[in-house]
Amino acid sequence: MAASTERAEWLSDYVVQVMRSSTWARPIHEFVSTHCAIFDVDNPEENKLEYTDVHAAFKELVDSLLAAHLIEVDVSPEEFAAVLEASTTADRSLDSLTEELVSVSDFMVFKNMMVSRSRAARPKVQPEAAAPAAEGAAEAEASEAPAEAPAEAPLASAPVTADRVRQLLQQLV
Repeated sequence: MAASTERAEWLSDYVVQVMRSSTWARPIHEFVSTHCAIFDVDNPEENKLEYTDVHAAFKELVDSLLAAHLIEVDVSPEEFAAVLEASTTADRSLDSLTEELVSVSDFMVFKNMMVSRSRAARPKVQPEAAAPAAEGAAEAEASEAPAEAPAEAPLASAPVTADRVRQLLQQLV
């Protein structure tokens, strides 16, 4: 029993370290940077079909990164899923890890992240470069427009629930 608990703690710590490493973060950052431009910042409520294709590719990327890191330490997806499920209820400090992994399958969280990144990547228009006539129209639009999302939206925003953990586990297994 003690060995099982130690292995679970080790695996949880390992996955946290992996998710902070450049071998995890760099491919995800590159993917988001490469694909965010297709997300419409002028009409963020719209859900285009191409967004679901990009989301599917993102889920595949995360799954393959996780699988590759688990293979390095001879851990099966089933063992990881069991440890994650057990650890989530026992150790609240792993909530952010679980949220990040579970949110990968959440399309709306993904889309919000991509729209925010696309918005942040847009070139900023200098106020002195705008024509005086356009200033009045821009001010009217700005007063009606919703507030901008932060430049870097978190990968997860919803609370961790047992159902969301089960969703992730089903995808991993």
